[in-house]
Amino acid sequence: FVRYSDNIRQKDGSVRWQQVCRKLPVPYGDQFRSKKSVQKLADDVLAPINNGTINPNSTMLLTDFVETVWLPYIEGQVRPCTARCYRQLWQRHLRDRVSNIALRDFRTVHAYNLLNDIARPQTLSKSTLQHLKNLLSGIFRDAKNLGFLDGDNPITGTRLPRTVRETEATHAYGLDEVNKMLLAV
Repeated sequence: FVRYSDNIRQKDGSVRWQQVCRKLPVPYGDQFRSKKSVQKLADDVLAPINNGTINPNSTMLLTDFVETVWLPYIEGQVRPCTARCYRQLWQRHLRDRVSNIALRDFRTVHAYNLLNDIARPQTLSKSTLQHLKNLLSGIFRDAKNLGFLDGDNPITGTRLPRTVRETEATHAYGLDEVNKMLLAV
């Protein structure tokens, strides 16, 4: 573990200096028993903070960013039906699954695991998962554009699961079918 102090954005929007503890990505064993053996790993975690490239806004939870910043922002950028679709996809499939991840801590592996978790019951089609991936990518793209995040978009390298069912072919109703429906109504 490495312990350090960082500027953390609070739910009320204020930024507070707070002590943080993070587990280093090392396997359990005899190789990493001393401080010296994990110093390089700790330096990698602390480098963005020590360089001053970390933005305090990026410590905001992803759910807080989407609901307080992104959704209101996007409502002024797209048609109302598109914004409503984004909100529904976010609330149905993503919000509860990413509730405790900070904006800057979200990585490609999180997106990959998230999409696999959503696809596991095999109730959604490939196109729906593609919509979810595009929605996440748009969220992170706008987070960068609005100054909440620096670095690469973590969704860029994410692959959709192979086990997802293909989208079924659809067809348009013919004139006879439309007339029958209108008569039934």
